[in-house]
Amino acid sequence: MKRIAFVCFLVLILTFQLTCVGAFNADNVSISAELNKLDVSVVSDKDLGRMTLQLLSGDGTAMIYMGQENSYAEEIKDASGKAGYKYVFDSFNLPSDAATGEYILRLSGNDGKIVSKPYPFVNALDSVKFLNGLNTAEDVNSFLTANKDISPVELTAYLKLPESVYSLVDNELKTVDFAVKEDLSNLTEKLQLFKERFGNLMLSAEILSAGSGEEWTAAVENAKSVLELSVLYYDKLSDKKAGFGYFETPKSLLKDDIGKAFDKAVVVTALKQLDYGSITDLLKFFEDRGTITLDKSDFDNLSDKKKLTVCQRLKEDNNIISVNTLQTEFKIISSQVAAEKDSSGSGSSGGSGGKKRDVTIGGGIGGGNTPGTVQPSDDIFSDINNVSWAKGYIVSLANRGILSGKGDGKFYPGESMLREEFAKVIAVGSKIDITSGNTEFTDVTDSAWYAPYLAACVNANIINGIGDGKFGIGATITREDAAVMIARALNHAGIEATPSEETFADETEISSYALEAVGKLKKLGIISGDDNGCFMPKSAISRAEVSKMIYGMLDVIGG
Repeated sequence: MKRIAFVCFLVLILTFQLTCVGAFNADNVSISAELNKLDVSVVSDKDLGRMTLQLLSGDGTAMIYMGQENSYAEEIKDASGKAGYKYVFDSFNLPSDAATGEYILRLSGNDGKIVSKPYPFVNALDSVKFLNGLNTAEDVNSFLTANKDISPVELTAYLKLPESVYSLVDNELKTVDFAVKEDLSNLTEKLQLFKERFGNLMLSAEILSAGSGEEWTAAVENAKSVLELSVLYYDKLSDKKAGFGYFETPKSLLKDDIGKAFDKAVVVTALKQLDYGSITDLLKFFEDRGTITLDKSDFDNLSDKKKLTVCQRLKEDNNIISVNTLQTEFKIISSQVAAEKDSSGSGSSGGSGGKKRDVTIGGGIGGGNTPGTVQPSDDIFSDINNVSWAKGYIVSLANRGILSGKGDGKFYPGESMLREEFAKVIAVGSKIDITSGNTEFTDVTDSAWYAPYLAACVNANIINGIGDGKFGIGATITREDAAVMIARALNHAGIEATPSEETFADETEISSYALEAVGKLKKLGIISGDDNGCFMPKSAISRAEVSKMIYGMLDVIGG
């Protein structure tokens, strides 16, 4: 590549969507740059007269540029009609030999007030280095971390993302061609492409990385326009934060996939918050968007009165925790209402109208026989064919909304399950009352998606935590701890059993607090040892193993 004859400044475009005219301060200074051309504007709630602009070195010791705005200010008004003033400085070219780094923009008016605003510049050589390096980087995160000082965008928020989220950002960036031509003719184009693509990905990433309902709603508000999220029913929610609990990880961070995941969260949330008379319209709206697919063979033949009965029962059905369970429950409830006499009324029985579902639970759980169940299609998850011993359990429980994948069409059967995930499976599978998210665990916030399930399990005496007032959020659950929780869930359901007289070969490795629970589950056929007769109590339990144990628990309970 030929040596670049000149070095141009590039600046991160700082855009301020001003909802009101503010006092003259740094927040109301807008800066934009294209190559070496810099444009600065200011808004203020009062006339500042003739203004002066200075560009200083980062330490404030060297004058880079000094200029004055034209002698007039444009009068503007904010959304409320309040008057203010906008100053637009003449464009100026930055020095050709300026280095990448932080500079200071200093502005002052006739009132004597001086406002300073720091901002980063990246020159052309460093920009080319960044874009070409990014284009060939195998490890995007490592590259961005090492080159954050010459990045055309601020990377602080990106570097704080959890690995599961920043890896999605990285995967999308790898698909884009950021290479700069030798003559630099496409430099501006590639810089803009990176800023737009990275900006959109970060809007999506903030939604995924939210740790609370408040963070989630703030991220949605920030992203909804750019990502073109459908907010018709979202805006109708009385408690928007509740959508956080139903938001499942999408296939990617692209706006289409984010939009689909957002729609799925909204339809379940709205179902629970809107008046049941509005639910028919709600379901039709999301049917038309392709968010849900409903079997309406029974529903369409119902009278208007019975359709309202279906809607009321859907609204009050605690089994509905996802789009999949909504679709399943809709079919079940519609069929039940269709079979009822007109005099039966419209009162809710809760959970599929209170009638036992037409699902046959097969025996021999401990022996590993495939359960005989009314199942959805075998391709419900794309990665369970290699665990044939567990496939039947996984499909059956997924069909009933007790287990789910991760939003990408996969179940990840070999992946370990976290303690909070297992608590949710126990709570949903046991059908215990989920009414409050309040717990006394110091590592659980009341707004976390798992809080209501943990609270329900605490109230049912199913979980106690790991000591020191903590539940153990983020830790994988061991086989013996899973056994303890299941045994307590059985006790809550009124199931009693004496421990098996047969022991596991590694019984001495089972913690004393778990011995009785492991023995009971062995006696009931819910657990069995490996080929060597070992239980492996301290090992993390896989998602496939969870499916077998939970299925066995339900087999014993009769649910």
